[in-house]
Order: sequence, then structure tokens, then C-alpha cells
Amino acid sequence: AFLYANGALYSGQWADNKKQGEGVYVYENGTVWQGTFEADRMAVCANGATGTSHTSVSSQAELHLRFVLLFMCLN
Repeated sequence: AFLYANGALYSGQWADNKKQGEGVYVYENGTVWQGTFEADRMAVCANGATGTSHTSVSSQAELHLRFVLLFMCLN
């Protein structure tokens, strides 16, 4: 898992120090995006489909709890 300076979080697969493969990105506002990453970017399929985006969490405490639980599940 990687914590960015702005408070965003990424947990998932890496290749050559870039997000690559399945992962979860939590924006600093709490919005969660889960899906496939290619060359450090969220992948978009040819048909326009992307990963799953979830609504924002209500507080920093909830965001932290979600990340801890996610980290535990992925490891």
C-alpha cells in the first residue's frame, strides 16, 4: 500500500514502480475507485467501461478504517 502526501491511498499491484494490474485507489476526499491500472493510470476498456467507483466516506476516521480493513484483506 502507498500513502500519497495529499492523503490519497493506493493498494494493489505494481510493476516498475507504477500502478499495474488490480488495485484500489482512495482519493483524498474518500471516493474509492477499484479496478485495473495500466502504466500508472486507471484503465478504461474499449467499450468505455471502467472500474467501480464508490461514494465518499463521511470522515477521516472512516477513511482510515476502510483503508486498514482493505489493507488487511489484500495482504
